[in-house]
Amino acid sequence: MSRATTDLFEITELAHHGPEDFSIAVLTILGSFFFLLTIRWELAVIVIVALPLMIFIVIASRRSLSNSSIAVKETTAEINAGLESSSLPREWQSFSVFWKLCVQKKNRLTDLMQ
Repeated sequence: MSRATTDLFEITELAHHGPEDFSIAVLTILGSFFFLLTIRWELAVIVIVALPLMIFIVIASRRSLSNSSIAVKETTAEINAGLESSSLPREWQSFSVFWKLCVQKKNRLTDLMQ
């Protein structure tokens, strides 16, 4: 349930802030190009030519990182499922036995000291 609410929250945040952030980014880039053209047009041409290459590299890296992130999440889910189904009850049981022994020893020590 928490996963669904988190996903819905992310979708609403994207729908709310996505267009705003995109328009700010586009206007910032266009304004920067305009000022760069007025200052030094040669540098502006170099930046305009290099920009598509940088965009391609970012998109390719994003796809690769997204696939890696999905693989890590799937592996983590498998590990968590295995731990929850097999070892946790044994760990809780051993911890409760250990705790009972500690309490018994403390009680014995307290009785001896009195």
